[in-house]
Amino acid sequence: KNINSVVNQRNENKDIYNFKEVAEKLHVSPKALVKLLHKSIPRFEKDLDNLYDAIMSNETEEIGQLGHKLKGAFYNYQLHEMGDLAKQIEQGIKDEKEIIFLDLYENIKIKLEKIKSIL
Repeated sequence: KNINSVVNQRNENKDIYNFKEVAEKLHVSPKALVKLLHKSIPRFEKDLDNLYDAIMSNETEEIGQLGHKLKGAFYNYQLHEMGDLAKQIEQGIKDEKEIIFLDLYENIKIKLEKIKSIL
């Protein structure tokens, strides 16, 4: 998609991600934010793939580290819902809670796909 069309999104996409509002909070232009997201999404996907592998292998230390990494990355982009899910993963490992990490992972993937759909 054209960057201008992404930035000038219709109101229905603002509930997914409001580029203008987030850009203002981050002190960057909306166009720069779109470019940054385009560059960051492949990293998010790679980290999520690694998280899936760690969950399936029950590698608790790796799950916690990836939860922490993703939490920070998502919060940096004001992707609060995704950051909160990653925080639950990180905290679940720290607190040794019985959490279904795969459900949290899948919810993050769904939300990331929504972001990708408007880029």
